[in-house]
Amino acid sequence: SWSGADSIDEESGIVRGVKILGLESSNGRKYRKSALLDAKKLYEGMGVNLDHREDGKRRVSDGFGRTVNVEMREDGLYGDIEYLQSHPYSSQFVEAARRMPEQLGLSHSAFGEVKQDGDDTYVEAIHRVRSVDLVRYPASTKGLFESKQPLDEFSDEPGESAEAGSPRMHFRAAIMSILNDTSLSIDEVGRKIMTILKA
Repeated sequence: SWSGADSIDEESGIVRGVKILGLESSNGRKYRKSALLDAKKLYEGMGVNLDHREDGKRRVSDGFGRTVNVEMREDGLYGDIEYLQSHPYSSQFVEAARRMPEQLGLSHSAFGEVKQDGDDTYVEAIHRVRSVDLVRYPASTKGLFESKQPLDEFSDEPGESAEAGSPRMHFRAAIMSILNDTSLSIDEVGRKIMTILKA
């Protein structure tokens, strides 16, 4: 568990003992321990960004740090956040971590394999982590040091891998390429999306 200010090494630019990934999410998904053990290496050195970006495009200034020393504990994956001490947000981050850690949390976007077992949905494997974001008042976490579970983007089809070759990923890629094309007018975007939906 978090031991307060002792977990913050301001001189080295490290906040220790952050819960990255739990065994159960607020959206009802349960994570196999084997899935987290296998995914541990995916989170080691993963960049930490500030906030979510709706357009999916990241600026250099969004980069705040990275997760290091990731380890499996009884209730999930934990690690340290190495943050850029020169970043404009660093002093606010340290103060929030010390005084009000419940206002901050990690939210991730990941792809993997999900299976339904009766009323329960299990994440069997995590294949790829797209991003880890530091957010304020996270909807799906209790805070920086105790997480219910970050958000995810796993495939909803039982047993379907959300790797690049799946139909769901092709559909997502087609829609996102249209939305990210800044040369298109709103009407053109609408028409192109409708064409995909009718296909």
